[in-house]
Amino acid sequence: IVRAAQGDYDNAMTNLRKALSIQIKLLGNQQATLRTRREIGRIFLLYDLDAAFDEFNDVLECQREIHGEKHPNIAETLFSLGCAHAKNGDAQRALKTLEECYNMRVEFLGTDHPHQAMTLHEIAKIQLDRGRPKKALRIVNAALSITEEALSDRHVYFALQTTTKASSLVTLGQFGDAQEKFTESLRIAQAAVGENHPSVAWIYMEVGKSYLRQCKFDQATDSINEALQRYQTCKDHGGIQTAKEELERIDRAELLCV
Repeated sequence: IVRAAQGDYDNAMTNLRKALSIQIKLLGNQQATLRTRREIGRIFLLYDLDAAFDEFNDVLECQREIHGEKHPNIAETLFSLGCAHAKNGDAQRALKTLEECYNMRVEFLGTDHPHQAMTLHEIAKIQLDRGRPKKALRIVNAALSITEEALSDRHVYFALQTTTKASSLVTLGQFGDAQEKFTESLRIAQAAVGENHPSVAWIYMEVGKSYLRQCKFDQATDSINEALQRYQTCKDHGGIQTAKEELERIDRAELLCV
């Protein structure tokens, strides 16, 4: 899990599979085993969406047999499943799943836990993708408030949420304010997790999209290339293909503009 948090996905998967092999022999499909499978699914989410869905759905079914319909472990799997639906482009199902996760966690964690902020952030990103920047901004501001109080404004989660706030401001045409937030989020993330972390790459991706929206093609290309270089340090990361597609999109947009 620590390796995955550092962006070292190959070693993370190797260790998780070793752990899973031991757990299956000693425990069968019990809580610890299912947690390991969920972590494996989260890594699959980066490069093999079908495999991620297989893990999450199977883990969820097993958890419901063990815990019933409501349990913190079930809520955690619903969060992962909601992220998978969002990545698959199914916004409606993603929102439904993440809202179910949020409401279930209220009973166990309340409304001001960092896990709730993470869930709100994912919901905000989906609303932004659906063309609802004002709604996204309200939701991500709530997430930021929770994260700042619970984890501090120097945490990488705060940086990621600030990035989504900046992207919302871009969609609303508030480019100056957005650029200030992007600069802030990069500074926080680089200090928290290092220069080459996938989280830093994602922020550069969002900065590049902002420049593209302003028809600043050179700056957009530079930012996406910064993201690509960082994603390439993580073998098979899905962000590599996403960054390459974004570079092609910039080239097409510049050609049409000329």
